[in-house]
Amino acid sequence: MHRIALCAFAILLVVAATALAQETLDNPGFEFGSPDNPTSWSALPGNDPNARIEATEVEAFAGARSARISCTGTDPRIGKVLNCLVQTIDATPYLGKTLTVGVMCRTEDIPEGHAAVLQIVAAQSLVGLTFLNAAATTRVDDISGWSEICASVLVPVEAHEIHIRVGLEGIGTVWFDEIFLSTDTSCQAGPGEVITRLPFVLNQSAPARPPEVISRVTPPASPRASKPWTIAIYVAAETGFNPRNEFANALQTCDQYNVIMLSDSSHEGGKTWRIDRRYGVNQLRLLANHGEVDMSAGDVFTQFLQFCEVWYPSERMMLLIYNHGGAWRGTAKEPVPNQPATFTWLSPAEIRQGLDAVEGVDVLLYTAPCNMASIEAAYEIGASANLNLAAEEYSGYDIWSGVLASLGGLLQHNPAISLEAVGDFIIDGLVSKQSAEAARPGGAPHPTFHQTAYWGRAMDTVVGALKQFASALIDLVADRQEQLVEIRKESLAFRHGELVDLGDFAERCGAAIPALAPFANAVLETLEAAAFRIEGVPAFANAHGLNVFFPLFHDYESAVIEYEDADLCFLADTRWEEFLETLYTSND
Repeated sequence: MHRIALCAFAILLVVAATALAQETLDNPGFEFGSPDNPTSWSALPGNDPNARIEATEVEAFAGARSARISCTGTDPRIGKVLNCLVQTIDATPYLGKTLTVGVMCRTEDIPEGHAAVLQIVAAQSLVGLTFLNAAATTRVDDISGWSEICASVLVPVEAHEIHIRVGLEGIGTVWFDEIFLSTDTSCQAGPGEVITRLPFVLNQSAPARPPEVISRVTPPASPRASKPWTIAIYVAAETGFNPRNEFANALQTCDQYNVIMLSDSSHEGGKTWRIDRRYGVNQLRLLANHGEVDMSAGDVFTQFLQFCEVWYPSERMMLLIYNHGGAWRGTAKEPVPNQPATFTWLSPAEIRQGLDAVEGVDVLLYTAPCNMASIEAAYEIGASANLNLAAEEYSGYDIWSGVLASLGGLLQHNPAISLEAVGDFIIDGLVSKQSAEAARPGGAPHPTFHQTAYWGRAMDTVVGALKQFASALIDLVADRQEQLVEIRKESLAFRHGELVDLGDFAERCGAAIPALAPFANAVLETLEAAAFRIEGVPAFANAHGLNVFFPLFHDYESAVIEYEDADLCFLADTRWEEFLETLYTSND
């Protein structure tokens, strides 16, 4: 029975419902129209009362909606039939060409012998009837995650119109999203071909084509269904390059995660975007237009994270922060109006408060801020960010470009991956990028490339050891002041000498002054447990992963006032600032 029904469906159709054919596919993501009647699509139920065809917001590969077709059981009087959505387009642009149709698809509870169906029918319309010229059909029955299925047909020169159908043959549930058409021969599909989206390769160049900007404000109407991840991107570009488009070309919403970005720049103001990929083009879809915002303000940061948590819930969250970093000062540097060379910062305490408002994040990536592998900042934020990736010295989007796309592919295909594996994957990608730069004719890695992956939850232990080390240093200043100053001068320094690598200073102290060795070794042991992966250029070979404020004497007086006013828990919970004051003022 089902063979007769399907054959009649494919060969002879009354064209009243699809009399006006378009040249290209309209509404390929089922975003527009009512749930029961998505724009430009016609529902063709196969006379089965148990079938339901709708556009739904509960599940989507990209955008807000997908098409969902379900059937709980077949009517024994009818048998297994095809329930589908169909759209008719003009065949003229495709005459004599091989047309490939692809669609993102996932299935649930489809038994053997039943299938999700993608079908192309090239046909003639004569005397009010449609006659089949050529057809191609792809059937699949078990796709647990979003995958691309394709069908290809050679369109006869006699064809007048092409019918694109997506449907369910039998029982189960199927979702369809992001249908595309192509005459590119590289896209042609074999019979029943299923293409699973693979991760991007490392060092992939960003697409030359900028992402499409959808400037009409379309806030979410209701919280989306929970996904394994939310990727939240905080772009404070008031004082430098705005990588909004670069982020959009690297990370796009998919079935495993949503990508939400708040960007602010001097020429565009603050805007919240959802990053999608539709019709083969990366898209920035505007969710809110805020006007001018202060990205260094803690309440802005907190409200953005809360927006992501409420409207795009997930099991895990990854936060990317972009633009300048100032170690213990914080990040998201913002110029103060009418006060040249004066800036405010999103402080480590404000970062922690924002993270705590969403019960913390699983991964925090400083994707440009320099110097943020800072013991003061890391201790302030603590376990509110579990896995952290930051640099002791320079960082920038040029360091990260090409790596984030690979990270997106990793999370798409292995969303349950361990955080340590995420850290290793990112570090491997960053190192691979630098190796590729060095392999180019005349190329070289960035001269100050450095990256640390560390655990926020381990900071209490590091600071506990540092407090004992600082106490021992204070006790020795009277007798060893000059030696300690020389050790400081020899230690690995960052940010024009304002910061030193904490581990390198401790190691040198322990080697030069036996009385300090037990305390220095305790610091080194805790750093090794906290910073599980450290990579950088040979000049930073002795870096241990985290810097600390330790300017030379001639810079101390000008810098320490701001340091003391930073209201850092680190200052209250260690004796580090007391050590610096004792070291530099003991002979006053």
